[in-house]
Amino acid sequence: MGTILEDYVYIVGSAFVGGSDHLEVIKRGYPVYRYNEFLNTLDGIGIAVSGTHGKTTITSLIAHLFKDERI
Repeated sequence: MGTILEDYVYIVGSAFVGGSDHLEVIKRGYPVYRYNEFLNTLDGIGIAVSGTHGKTTITSLIAHLFKDERI
């Protein structure tokens, strides 16, 4: 079982629904969303990155661009 902390929002991917960590988070009463439910709570611009290779790299670059205050 992973570390479960207070004051966090937990997002559970489809492969982990019903797993021991997921059930423990629910038992403790912490906010928990399925991945697709959480995406619906976000306001603003949505960007999707897909493909076979390079998703993490591209996502990191996009995040870096949005953190830059000049943009």
